[in-house]
Amino acid sequence: ISSLQSGGVDSSLLNLYLNKLTDIKTYSVIFESKIHSEEDRIINFTKKNKIDNTRINFSENSIYDTVNNVHDIFDEPFADSSLINQFLIFNEVSKFTTCCITGDGGDEFFFGYNRHKYFNIFKLLNKFGFGKIIKYLPTEKILNLYNSNSSLTLNQFEKVINLIKDNNYKVYENYLSI
Repeated sequence: ISSLQSGGVDSSLLNLYLNKLTDIKTYSVIFESKIHSEEDRIINFTKKNKIDNTRINFSENSIYDTVNNVHDIFDEPFADSSLINQFLIFNEVSKFTTCCITGDGGDEFFFGYNRHKYFNIFKLLNKFGFGKIIKYLPTEKILNLYNSNSSLTLNQFEKVINLIKDNNYKVYENYLSI
């Protein structure tokens, strides 16, 4: 039995539990682009917890090839972008194992996605009235003031700013609370 390992809460909790029961073999998708890579979190987690992990590298070309052929892969419309990652990883993992568990769904339950962080930052900014000020400042000016020592990347901070400027925070709050 094997399992997928991402940098998220869901697969980490699952694999921590499984590894206590038996030596679990895990597989991870690693992308060339550091922007989308969870490799550092995966390495830290698997080393710390002595979990056997194989990282499988994918290039942008393999992603484009999958996107271009997705209509041949699935027999019905499928609106989840993770289908590309899942197809790529399972295509490779099937060379080593026939049973692979995923932790899909746990991040939603444990608030493990960046969108949860963004919304909490927005709520904090709004509490002090920054939400009203930010709406009227040009995004470029706000980003120029951004402190790069923060745990958020510039791209992530820009998403928080856009959430405030678009005034969609109530819709977003309802979405996250569900």
